[in-house]
Amino acid sequence: MSFRITDINTLKLPKTHFYSVKVEENEFSEFREYYNRCKLNDRKRREFAEIASFLTLIGSTDGALPDYFKNEDSADRILAPHYVENEDDEPLPDNYGLRLYCYRESNEVVVLFGGDRKTVPGAVINCPNCYPHFQKANYFSEILDLAFEEITIWVEEHFIIRPEGIELN
Repeated sequence: MSFRITDINTLKLPKTHFYSVKVEENEFSEFREYYNRCKLNDRKRREFAEIASFLTLIGSTDGALPDYFKNEDSADRILAPHYVENEDDEPLPDNYGLRLYCYRESNEVVVLFGGDRKTVPGAVINCPNCYPHFQKANYFSEILDLAFEEITIWVEEHFIIRPEGIELN
């Protein structure tokens, strides 16, 4: 699966620049697909707005400090606050929050992938909603680790430098 790194123009913030990846045959980046799925459901739309606010906050104040992320194998997960549901919402059984997987390269650079609502306790491998996104995030993260290690891509002043036309796979 070939992919390239894409900018998220609305998330180029003073302390952190956020990117995503776009698989060659897909119309949208992984993060845009995540957004598109979230906007179809009122609860997910509100929770996505909370995650987006959290990303804006860390990207504008502290940067992408390790405390804001949880390591999930090769990838990471945003540790955005999980708020109590709106009083008008029916409580969701087994609601473990909306997940967003990513690759934290540094305090200044984060690559956002996708995710979904976790609906089972324990390991993500048991969650049919999240597990496919978790697997893809780890695939992308392993390739990004290798690309940074081999200096196929690198970071200069908060920006990922990627030679023109480079695809990773």
